[in-house]
Amino acid sequence: MSPDEDFGEGLPEVRYSGLFETGRALSPLDEEEVELSPPSFSAIRDAITRLDSAVELGVNGDDLELFVCDVCRRCFPGRTPFFLLDDAPERPSLSRASAERHGVSDAMLDEAGIDLVETYQPRDEASAFGFDVPIQSEGKLLGVLSLEYPGATVVYDDDREALAIIALAIGSALSRTRASDERRRLVDQLRHQQKLATIGQFAASITHEMNHPLTTISVYSDLLLLRAHDLQRDEWETTRLTRIAAAAARMREFVKDLVEYARPSAKERVHESLEAIVQRSLAICEPVVSSNGATVEVLIEPEVGALYCVASQLEQVFVNLVSNAAQAFDAQGGRIRISAKREDDRARIRVEDDGPGIPEAHREAIFEAFFSTKGPGVGTGLGLSIVKRIVEDHSGTIAAGVAEIGGAAFEIVLPGLTRR
Repeated sequence: MSPDEDFGEGLPEVRYSGLFETGRALSPLDEEEVELSPPSFSAIRDAITRLDSAVELGVNGDDLELFVCDVCRRCFPGRTPFFLLDDAPERPSLSRASAERHGVSDAMLDEAGIDLVETYQPRDEASAFGFDVPIQSEGKLLGVLSLEYPGATVVYDDDREALAIIALAIGSALSRTRASDERRRLVDQLRHQQKLATIGQFAASITHEMNHPLTTISVYSDLLLLRAHDLQRDEWETTRLTRIAAAAARMREFVKDLVEYARPSAKERVHESLEAIVQRSLAICEPVVSSNGATVEVLIEPEVGALYCVASQLEQVFVNLVSNAAQAFDAQGGRIRISAKREDDRARIRVEDDGPGIPEAHREAIFEAFFSTKGPGVGTGLGLSIVKRIVEDHSGTIAAGVAEIGGAAFEIVLPGLTRR
């Protein structure tokens, strides 16, 4: 093995350590048995044993990644291993020499989203040199494993063989774990579908039981509103009666939507001002906002204009998001901000607060039916899943993140803005 070939030129201080007591292993580089020093042979055996045990125990993909990092650190004491998968936030790269040595094609790199670089560049500032190997399984590229030598003058001559063998073991473990994760995901999806079917059955009964009292509330609130106008009552009373009537109507719409949650019904769409939709929503959830000491700021750019939408459904989206934000505040209350701007024919809407925020681990799960971070007896775990369904029914997207003002943020992108 040549230092120039593997680690670049200008490294006269590098000394290769030849250890003569050896074990034997099948090399993935040329599929022939190679001799390995006892530490490397022991490291490989330990890594494979630990990875197999993790897979047998049903470790999920995320936990396996942490487990792999620990395995690599144990296998290569005094060296720094780095482990990047194809789905990592940071885009991995593979050196050309390693790609050629391990038969990694351009198509495999493109499919995995991994960059090809001419020479390996150490990631650790303390490392003068290092090398990388691909993580593969069943003809697919899954990631890159690299090894660096911080402050060292010795490069063990069988590190490359050992790292390549461990990378194969990691690839096999990852492939098996991902298959297991996919099976679990499909099972969970089936369970959710069964729950949604159960919702439909219960909601049909709920609709029957609630329609009569809701109709009574609507009729009497309308009569009281007419009487208030006739008697020229002050605006405070008429405003409250109007909100009662609007809330009853919205509850009836909600119950109907719940019945068809697993099969959304087609409703007539109209061009409606986003500003008007937001203001109506805030009027509906005003009691929740005020009782939790919250204030709401609305910043909708005039260029946004009108959306082609089912207005009542979008009202439900904003009522849900604003109410959730208000309920998350402590006794001191907090601030909620609704902003929107135009991007071509789309509206980019953000609902933010300065509350406790959403843990990163929950940002995907919160949109699943029955998932709730609230205490027992508080909420149904359906609110955000219905919000997501409504947004997707409008061909839009919604994502949870961190607010500019410090708490939770929901960003909604909706197409269908009226042409200017």
